[in-house]
Amino acid sequence: MTKIVAVIPCYNEEEFIGSVVDWSIPMCTHVVVSDDNSVDKTATVALDSGAVVCYNPGYLHGAGAATRRGIELALRMGADIVVTLDGDRQHDPLDIEALVKPILDDEADITVGSRFMTAPCELQSYRRLGIQVITQSLNIKSSVKFSDGQCCFRAHRRNVLERIKITEDGFPFSVEMLIKARKLGFRIMDIPVCVTYHTQFEYNSSHNPVTHGLHVLLGVVKWRAKVELLKSKI
Repeated sequence: MTKIVAVIPCYNEEEFIGSVVDWSIPMCTHVVVSDDNSVDKTATVALDSGAVVCYNPGYLHGAGAATRRGIELALRMGADIVVTLDGDRQHDPLDIEALVKPILDDEADITVGSRFMTAPCELQSYRRLGIQVITQSLNIKSSVKFSDGQCCFRAHRRNVLERIKITEDGFPFSVEMLIKARKLGFRIMDIPVCVTYHTQFEYNSSHNPVTHGLHVLLGVVKWRAKVELLKSKI
């Protein structure tokens, strides 16, 4: 039986993490919540909801560091497929089935949630513009293109995560992973998903979307230069 493990990086998500775990459990073998040194009850709520919790002790490390630690634990637990999703209820865990199916059918090694396919989500204009700029920066002069280069709702075959190590501690980890996977020739497929944004910034994973977008865009430039131009070792 294929072991599917969901990894949910979190920081101060006590209000939402319980429902995210509850909805993810029926779709997976295990759910791992990677708590990035939250100062609220995120870890307690996650444990009470049935998740395995790992910690990033000491200080706030970032989304990339939390995702990396969660993936490492998922692989130690024997995961065949690792799904990553946010803990702020932006992503619908029911979409996990659609994300893992192409991997189970041996049609893809990585699936990436896309907000711009058959059923586009309602996005604020500045978010849409930022995502499109990042995605175009990923796609330009590449034969492997993405429709949404910034969605962290993804599924990964085990051997992908054994080959690719996340080194970014912050949000640019998302583009680091895609650029490295593309360079290594892994099969990447976009899957339509819908993302729900909270009207209050403090309830979203990235509280300042402008700073977040600029940070990720710089990550695209950095990793495309290192991996595709300078051909640094992955």
